[in-house]
Amino acid sequence: MIRNLKVIKNNLAAVALAGTMIFTSGCSIEHKEYEPTEASYSTIYMTEYDDINHELYWDEKTPEELADISKDIIALKDVEDDTLYVASYLAAGYEAALKNDTKSEARKNNPEYAKNESFNAGYDLGKADKYLNKARDEQRAYVSITTGSDNQTTGEANYYPVDELTVISYTGRNAIVRNYNEQQVKNGNYEDLLGQDMTNYIGKDFEATSLQNFALDNYESLPQDAIYIAYNDYRYIAKLTTTNMSQVNANTTSKTR
Repeated sequence: MIRNLKVIKNNLAAVALAGTMIFTSGCSIEHKEYEPTEASYSTIYMTEYDDINHELYWDEKTPEELADISKDIIALKDVEDDTLYVASYLAAGYEAALKNDTKSEARKNNPEYAKNESFNAGYDLGKADKYLNKARDEQRAYVSITTGSDNQTTGEANYYPVDELTVISYTGRNAIVRNYNEQQVKNGNYEDLLGQDMTNYIGKDFEATSLQNFALDNYESLPQDAIYIAYNDYRYIAKLTTTNMSQVNANTTSKTR
């Protein structure tokens, strides 16, 4: 369900949404094409995304404006009190991210949208905003980690508190672990959050550095986002990938065995 979204009229907050738009799960939805001449609605609202305030809202549309919008982006329509509400696939995905922890769960619970690219993009956007709000509420920096190459489109970003992450640097390879335990790393009993197979590095020398200090030491080698990690900025979620971490020189001089 999309609840309590702001209704924006002429770029000014107008009224709170009294109705509720329901995204059903596991049920087929009949998609009817809207024609302005079919019915006369007193008001038309469509979901839009505010990338400054990081939120969905209802934007008032004229019948002509709605007619110009591609039907391919519309997931659901609902009518209440002579008002038409139109929700996009992006909005459906965004809302699914607020209710599901993983994209696979969101797809399973919304099979009618699972293969839609806009739904999946909306999920990614909603998940990012969910953790951005969490970071701001906690005043605690978070980082987004996506495994695989930068060009990978099927991977899902996962979010972790920066202060819980440690970079394990071997000669030629960096790994990231959560809640670092030296003995577990020595034994190879850990998960690399970058998704790499670290089996061949078990027992080899390594250097353990908090992610925050690692970002500070390597902010010129990492993407610009590294500066947000280094200075513990909770107002912006930095992004890391397997690719950009592999670009940092992992050869260290003082190591733990």
